[in-house]
Amino acid sequence: MRMSSCNPRQSLAVERMVSHHYPERLGALVCVNHGFFFQTLWRAIKPFIDPKTAAKVYMHRSEEKIEEEFTELFPDDLRHWLLEEIRLNKQHKVTESQKMFWKPNESHDPRGCPSYVTQCLDTFSEKDYKDVNATTHLPHPNIVHTLCGEL
Repeated sequence: MRMSSCNPRQSLAVERMVSHHYPERLGALVCVNHGFFFQTLWRAIKPFIDPKTAAKVYMHRSEEKIEEEFTELFPDDLRHWLLEEIRLNKQHKVTESQKMFWKPNESHDPRGCPSYVTQCLDTFSEKDYKDVNATTHLPHPNIVHTLCGEL
């Protein structure tokens, strides 16, 4: 997140909208590798946020703290996948698999951790996409189009 994308008014507007329309839906918000300006901005707006919500925000910059927090919050496969995503996103050169994130990759599946792929993508069908009343989670449109043979 860069300084140009930090707008306090926007942050407060999002917080109000989320707290009024989606109360207590947030399980956790984990911010990793954030900059100094973002940390300062968080300290400034935190007093205006409901204490229950603010307590669900975790901000970490050290790899040890990130891994410790992920171990507490996520299952192992998701934790490993997230840590690998963070590592890949730190690289200055964007890999082909990151550019084509909707396609499976043997070394690291950019679509998600193994349990997510098995439960949500491998069981996904064209009917899920076409059925407006589907109760299933719809993945990113590029993934949907690939699974439906449109890409």
